[in-house]
Amino acid sequence: MSSVATRNGTQAQAAAGPGFTDTLAAEWAKLRTWRAIRWSFALAIVLSIAMSALLGLVIGATYDDWPASEQAQFDPILYPMNGIVASLIGFAVLGVMAVTPEYGNGLVRLTFTATPRRSRVVLAKVLIVTALTLVGGMASAFGMYFAGQAVFSTADLPTESVFTGDAMRAVLSIGLLMPVFPLLGLAIGFLTRSTAAGITGVLVLLWAPEIFGPLLPGWWQENVVSLLPGPAGDSVIIGHLVDSRTFSDPAVGALIVAAWLVGAIALSVAMVRRRDA
Repeated sequence: MSSVATRNGTQAQAAAGPGFTDTLAAEWAKLRTWRAIRWSFALAIVLSIAMSALLGLVIGATYDDWPASEQAQFDPILYPMNGIVASLIGFAVLGVMAVTPEYGNGLVRLTFTATPRRSRVVLAKVLIVTALTLVGGMASAFGMYFAGQAVFSTADLPTESVFTGDAMRAVLSIGLLMPVFPLLGLAIGFLTRSTAAGITGVLVLLWAPEIFGPLLPGWWQENVVSLLPGPAGDSVIIGHLVDSRTFSDPAVGALIVAAWLVGAIALSVAMVRRRDA
């Protein structure tokens, strides 16, 4: 009887595939060897800091020519963070590229054969992308801020210590929220199975509210655009500094972002389970 139970247990374990820790290690081994992942990670950090420094130089060179009203509105906390454009794009691409190449080269079939519980693969990628972009996001946020403040100081412009309440909140919020669009990109990658479609989808989700939101009537801005992940995340980061119809209360914005992430990941798991590799 004991031998039968042992054999049944072994067969059940084999059917379930490797444990989550093994799946996590396997996914990390794959992702860290992909050149596109490494380049996206590095460029997101380097370009964001470089862009903030460059914009700081432009501001320093032209500040004296600004109208007095614009000089009065100069914000040493927000202006250094303009390099976030580069980090958002780079990390969003990283999220897509964590998924779609496997569908392109057929490796996903081997992955799902080795790990029949496909949800483990999805969740392992979610954890890895979250960890990578959280670390990279913090590096970008602090790097942008320090670069901007250094340039402003050189140009004799107003500066703000990162240890003040508003500055630290802005920097930490940017770093903590950086995984949002990479994870949405990962989910879109699972849904579309295409690198081009995945990148296009996440960039549209990222930038469409910024481009078209201000053109919409006030009701749409307050009740529709504000429910999208970009404006919701912005309300957490700078909602206390900037007045906008698309911004929610910071706590509400955090809940909206969380709902998007939970929904996107749950949909990815459901689709991966239902569809053939």
